[in-house]
Amino acid sequence: MPAVAPTMLLLLTSAAQAWEVNHNSEGDPLHWPTGHVEYWINPENSQGVSAERIRFMTDAASGAWSRVTGVTLSFDYLGTTAVSTADYTDDKNVIYFEDEWPAEWDPSFLALTFTWSVEGGEIIAFDMAINEDDFDWSAGGAQADNDLMNMLTHEIGHGIGLSHSQVIDATMYYQASRGEEGKRVLSHDDEEGARYLYGDLLRASAGCAAAPQAGAGLWALAGLGLAISLRSRRQRADAGARGR
Repeated sequence: MPAVAPTMLLLLTSAAQAWEVNHNSEGDPLHWPTGHVEYWINPENSQGVSAERIRFMTDAASGAWSRVTGVTLSFDYLGTTAVSTADYTDDKNVIYFEDEWPAEWDPSFLALTFTWSVEGGEIIAFDMAINEDDFDWSAGGAQADNDLMNMLTHEIGHGIGLSHSQVIDATMYYQASRGEEGKRVLSHDDEEGARYLYGDLLRASAGCAAAPQAGAGLWALAGLGLAISLRSRRQRADAGARGR
């Protein structure tokens, strides 16, 4: 396996745009080369959310991104899996619930999405870990819990290469509250970010991604979770996460 190097997340805003894209350590914007993303789901969880409901919520969340006008972006569900770790070598892009949130991961994050890319910023894999160690989840809008689709829509945005936005009503805004459902629906800011990465003209001129080879550059990007703090915690400055 090629060497893995972490990518530092840099958040910048300008008057012209509030959305931002993630970059690898070489400064290349992350993106899926064809706009097509395949994924698996490990539905096992302690929250009582059924596999059927998780699948429905994931379809709806990914559909919000693929329906953006002028964007070449599609998602393909490949089935369920028992994989329950963020690991490039398992050969699956997996969405799963993590019931033992690692000590090195910020416990105020609702979820973490990991992406792996090769030279040029082309994404070749992603995994999404949902934090069920510190948070309760609902697929039906329970105000006392965190809305699963709200989080999934945000995290899928990270999975396609977007960073956080400073627009409060944007799906990619970096904070969420219990029971919030507003991130289920993309804002204009989110749509513009998707068009930047997957606009039809841009995709038409893009080449195909090369599979990672021995000695080739492979970058791993993490630390992109939707952040919420229900308890008082010290936040990492580079994560840009503050609860409300």
